[in-house]
Amino acid sequence: MNSSIEKQNSIELKTIFYKYFRYWYIIIAFLILALTITHYYLKYSTPIFEINSRLLVNSNTNSSGGLQGTQEVFSNLGAGINAVPNLADEIEIIKTRYMIGKVVDSLKLNITYIVHGNIKTSELYDKSPLKIHLVSPIDSFQYSSVPIQLEEKTWQKQFFITKNDNEKLAYNYYDTIHYKNLTFYCTPNVIFGHFEQQMNVEINTRDNAIDGYLNAVNVTQLDAASVLKMTMQSPVPKKGEDILNVLYSVYSEENRMDKITVIDSTVNFIDQRLDILQEELNGVENVLKQFKIKNELISDVDTKAGLIDGKFNTAESGIEEQNFQLEMINDVLEKLKKGGYSIVPNSSLINDENYTLLSTAYNSLVLARIHNLETAKPDNPIIINIESQISSAQINLVKSLQNLKSNILLSLKNIESKRNVYKNGIAKIPELQKNYQGIDRQENVKEQLFLFLLQKKEQMDIYRAGSSANSKLIDPAKCNYSPVKPKRALIWVFAIIAGLIIPILLISIFELFKNKIETKNEITDTIKSPIIGEIGHSRSDKNIVITKESRAAIAEQFRVMRTNLQFLIKNQKNGIITLTSSMSGEGKSFIAANLSMSLAITGSKILLMELDLRKPKISEMFAIPNISGYSNYMVDNSMSINDIIKATTFSENLFILNSGPIPPNPSELLMSSRTKQLFEELRKEFDYIIVDTAPVGLVTDAMVLSDVVDLSLYVVRLKYTFKNQLNIIRDIEESMKLGNLGLVVNDVKQGSNYGYGYGYGYGYGYGYGYGYGTDRSGYYDQEQSKHLNFFAKIRRLFKR
Repeated sequence: MNSSIEKQNSIELKTIFYKYFRYWYIIIAFLILALTITHYYLKYSTPIFEINSRLLVNSNTNSSGGLQGTQEVFSNLGAGINAVPNLADEIEIIKTRYMIGKVVDSLKLNITYIVHGNIKTSELYDKSPLKIHLVSPIDSFQYSSVPIQLEEKTWQKQFFITKNDNEKLAYNYYDTIHYKNLTFYCTPNVIFGHFEQQMNVEINTRDNAIDGYLNAVNVTQLDAASVLKMTMQSPVPKKGEDILNVLYSVYSEENRMDKITVIDSTVNFIDQRLDILQEELNGVENVLKQFKIKNELISDVDTKAGLIDGKFNTAESGIEEQNFQLEMINDVLEKLKKGGYSIVPNSSLINDENYTLLSTAYNSLVLARIHNLETAKPDNPIIINIESQISSAQINLVKSLQNLKSNILLSLKNIESKRNVYKNGIAKIPELQKNYQGIDRQENVKEQLFLFLLQKKEQMDIYRAGSSANSKLIDPAKCNYSPVKPKRALIWVFAIIAGLIIPILLISIFELFKNKIETKNEITDTIKSPIIGEIGHSRSDKNIVITKESRAAIAEQFRVMRTNLQFLIKNQKNGIITLTSSMSGEGKSFIAANLSMSLAITGSKILLMELDLRKPKISEMFAIPNISGYSNYMVDNSMSINDIIKATTFSENLFILNSGPIPPNPSELLMSSRTKQLFEELRKEFDYIIVDTAPVGLVTDAMVLSDVVDLSLYVVRLKYTFKNQLNIIRDIEESMKLGNLGLVVNDVKQGSNYGYGYGYGYGYGYGYGYGYGTDRSGYYDQEQSKHLNFFAKIRRLFKR
């Protein structure tokens, strides 16, 4: 059972293989076409390279020029200066239009030098033999292309620009040129020498260039917490490396300048406070000096007075400190109320955590506004959005300062209450000593504040001098010189797959829409009746292709069919065989005539009856006049059988019974009792009677004779009979309208995917033949192989 299934599967696979293999030349043609297209595509496509760069943000390594030492020394200067960057924020900062715009301006990326070859287009970048320098304002023009041609002898002195009317105008280097809407001049780039091809200089607007490179640059965070990776793809590796390196330089410098801006603002604020304190301190010192001179006072305080005075001093110091905070708050509030967009001091002067956060956010927005105003107008939506955020931040900052002021006033009230208690204790101290100590206290407090501010200013100056960016370039931009596009190996694989699949799909679609029988399996899968003969395609112009001496392949096929008939006819002699088909043109008359000849050359007496009364062909094939015949006999009772039977010149054993004139009622004639009597009489005289009847798919003539025949042969012609006509055979088979049914497959072409060759047995044990699959020498003539074309011979060779 398993062996039978495996054999069946093997046959089906072989059938599928031959089904597609007969179109091998189409598959090879498509494969060659796909590989050729791929070859030229890869040859002329521009390779795209990937460039990578890595930077460390907020490095904790104490390397040369690192940040760790500065952060440790000045960690108390406020979050606005040494705040730890957020990597997500830094990624967005790097990819802003402001940063990319700086790169575009630095490298002049809005100007591209292009060489157009016959197929491929290349960018020269820094290898252009000349450079264009725009004189026009950067945003005063739209996209333009300038065609430039250099001549070998004069390229170092002049160049040519082609106008729209193909007129070439010569220009010297450094000349101011007005071309379309551009004003520019050119300088030679002697490093790369003469360039013979014409090139086009494509000049784009700054905004369009920024948009292009904004999408090209990609920044991602690596697994390492503080490492960012900058990536871009470019057909020019050097250009991509320059873009990433300059982008980091711009980002690093902007980061450093932001710090310096905050520091400078804080230093300016400290300087203003120092000037005020200096005046106050000078005034207190003068008062103390005059007081000592006038009263000849020496600073001398006893222990008790000193203890009370110490507590009083502490309260006084607290009041002074709170007043200082109030002055700082009032100054900041005054600055904010004046409007404008100025930097406020950081938390080193106002000691409040909430103020630290809000002032840092406010200063960041003010800096963002300053940066964007460099490239945008005040009415730009981005500027308006930032100013809106600044207004919100100002409101929040004012509210925070007002709350802080309220808290300080409450604290000041408590301290003043304590100071009054201490003041009553000091009342017993001589008035002179009290006045002196009051003046001295004021001097000490103001001096301490003055020294504190001087220290902060010094720290800020030192920090400014050593200020650096919060990042470090740890891996400069480097191109991977194995292109990422196109992926050559993948494209080759895809080309091979496409070159195989596309023709197979087309062949499958073509096969799907075929409505005619192509293979033997299509017949055997539908019809159970045996195939008793397989007749090849006849290239001869003769109707009778079989003779006693013939050894051609088609003659052997008829001999095999003749042998198979003996197994199907119950009576070895006097058998009546009808041939029919689904429609005209399937070759039943041809097969009937040559089958009759095949039987006749064995010595049997054969009668070939032409009972296709509507379209007779037998008489014409044997060149016998069809003046009288079956139709005459049926209507004229005086005629005898001998009057309508005619001998042939092809064989002494072969006789013809013509159809006679075409009758108006063929079916009624065939159904008459005289027809049955005729067959009974003919059966006595002839060994075999071959009856050529009308196609059963069109009329019922063949079915009318089913009661008198021993074997009905149904002719199916490959690539001619429609597939749905197999339903006619199956219906006849199931209803037994034709008794003892057998099939004849006609027009089997050598080398087709029909089967294993011509002339083998029909597969049910009824006989065998001399198929092409075996050694053919000595069995039949080889002359038919001369008709095979080159492709058929190749297919035949593979089928061996």
